[in-house]
Parts: sequence; C-alpha cells; structure tokens
Amino acid sequence: MAEAATGGEAAGHRSIEGRASWRAAFMTLAILSISFGSTLLIVVGMKPMQEALGTERSVLALAGALVWIGTGAGGVLMGWLADRIGVRATVAISASMMAAGLALSSLGPIWALYVGQGLMVGLLGNGGIYAPLLVYVSRWFDRRRGTAIALISSGQYVAGVVWPSVFERGISSLGWQATMLAYIDCFWLLGLVFGALIPLVFFMKRVKPGAAGPAH
Repeated sequence: MAEAATGGEAAGHRSIEGRASWRAAFMTLAILSISFGSTLLIVVGMKPMQEALGTERSVLALAGALVWIGTGAGGVLMGWLADRIGVRATVAISASMMAAGLALSSLGPIWALYVGQGLMVGLLGNGGIYAPLLVYVSRWFDRRRGTAIALISSGQYVAGVVWPSVFERGISSLGWQATMLAYIDCFWLLGLVFGALIPLVFFMKRVKPGAAGPAH
C-alpha cells in the first residue's frame, strides 16, 4: 500500500513539460515577433507621414501612443474573450483586426489613423494576441515557466531589432501607405501579419497541458 501511494504521488508530480511545450513557446515567440512590428510603423514612418499628411508630428505621435494604450487595455478585454471562445479563435480574430486596422490607417485621414491604430491594431489586435498567448504558454510549463515567459516576451524586442530597417527601406522605396499594405498581405522576410499569423495560429493543437486548465 505504501509503495502504491508513493508511486501515485510521484505520478501526480510528473512534469507536464516536453518538446510540445517548447514548440508552443517558440511558435508564440514567432507570432509576437511579427505582430509587434505593427507598433513600429508610425515610429519609423513619422517624418514621411507628416510630410504626406501635412499635419503636426504630435498628431502622429498620438496615433502611435494609442496603439500601446489599446494594447494594454485590450489585454483585459481580449483575455476575457479568450476564456470563452479559446485562444486560437481570439488570436485569429485579433490578427484579422490588425490587418483591417493597417488597411484603414493607410487610407490617409487622421480619423482613420486613430481608429485603425488605436482601436483595431491596439485594442482588438495586439491586445488579443499578447495576453492570451502569455496565458497559453504558461499552461505548458510547470518547472521552467519563468524561462518560457521571458522567452516569448522577448518577441517585442526581436520586432524592435528586425522591423525598423525593413520598414525604413519599404517606406523610402514604396511610400508609407504601400508599406502598410505590404505588411498585411505579403510574405516578406519573416512573413507579414495576415499572411503569417493565421497559419501559425491554426498549428496550435487543442490540448490540455497540465492542471492549469484547457488551452484552446
């Protein structure tokens, strides 16, 4: 009886981590490295956008700030949604909203820039990608959870290293509006938002990694 109890206790403490855990982490890192490039478009293109739109730099700076405000606020809203419809569906919706927001922003009017960036790219876009995926990955780990979270969080910094030079070249050769549109629907270097996020999302299997609850 004692041996059975010991064996049952050992089985109960068996780690949930494995190769699938790290595949989920690196997949999420790739998604965030792509999606957070959207926050850098206005920063890189501020001067040519200001000249093209004939507006003050503060107007464009506000649009850039709204992306981050929306991302923070959207994490609460879209995290709630992910609990109800699942992470895969939430991230797919958010990727679509980011694509639509960038398309709207490329039209030119200031109102379109604010709505496209603040509401669609920020609140409903990145807000629905970062927080739900953070929870998703945490459910795959019980021993190296901190390492995994640190890994996927570095996606923001990977985006900061890679995308500015890509956007700078795109804006100088194509213009800021064409670069926004190219970022939506083309595979260019790492793969772009709508072309890369959706396929990556649907490679996530519907699983129950550990006792933390189901991750859809």
